[in-house]
Amino acid sequence: MRFGRTAWFVAVGAALCAAAVASAMLCTRQVLPPGAGGPKALLAGLGGSRGILAEVLWYRINTLQREGRYAELGMLTEYLVGLDPANTEAWAFNAWNLAYNVSYEHADVEEQWQWILRAQDLLDRGLEANPENPALLRQQGWIWEHKVGGIREERPPHDYPKENQAFRERTAALPPPPTATALEAVMHTRGDWGNPKLRALDCYFRAGLYGDALRALNSYLSDLPPPARPGLFPFFGALYAAAEPTLTFAEIGNALALAERLLEDYPGDRALQAVRNHARNTLIQENAP
Repeated sequence: MRFGRTAWFVAVGAALCAAAVASAMLCTRQVLPPGAGGPKALLAGLGGSRGILAEVLWYRINTLQREGRYAELGMLTEYLVGLDPANTEAWAFNAWNLAYNVSYEHADVEEQWQWILRAQDLLDRGLEANPENPALLRQQGWIWEHKVGGIREERPPHDYPKENQAFRERTAALPPPPTATALEAVMHTRGDWGNPKLRALDCYFRAGLYGDALRALNSYLSDLPPPARPGLFPFFGALYAAAEPTLTFAEIGNALALAERLLEDYPGDRALQAVRNHARNTLIQENAP
């Protein structure tokens, strides 16, 4: 028992020292030459103490966030995900924290945007370590859909919140994602990759989260100018068919409402009619005595 306690204190001490070294390096902006150390070298020397260090870093990150020390927080996040690249919860949580909590602490829109991009870059690297992981793709899609895209006002003039207008302008300056061509091949039409809702749809579709993809498509279709919408109706129909087994009745009702609204402007479209009829039948069967 005495040896166990001693080993535990040694491990905690090693983890605390490692965290202190990492923090000190960041506070002093120390720059190391290639191959001279850094996060990988520090983590490689910890061995079985990694779990303890992870707990220390979680605590330290929370402290830095309360103190507004965001540069150090961002770098300690790198150490944390480096402890266990297969821990998808660490990647997803830290990306969410950067995109929402940390960006919110900055009044300047450009600073907010940089933290959002940092969050998405973190998820990109998480996906390199965990290819096509649904949890990471869902988190990435949600940041595009909600944090960047915002919630559209349903009353005239159908404007987005001011900050989301700024985020959308910056999204338009980004290159399309590497998966853009693959999604466009499925949609059979070119995409507007300056629209964050399409980037969200791409993430959800890759993850097989067709209900989420359908929700993003709903918003994306509403954003498109009327002449550009019909090309996506067959994809809408196919996506609804794939998603329908997992949809709630409220979500089926939303798809029905979208199909009916679009049919007012595009009467006779077969894909829209198929969605309307199938959704109606599903809801009628559910409500039948």
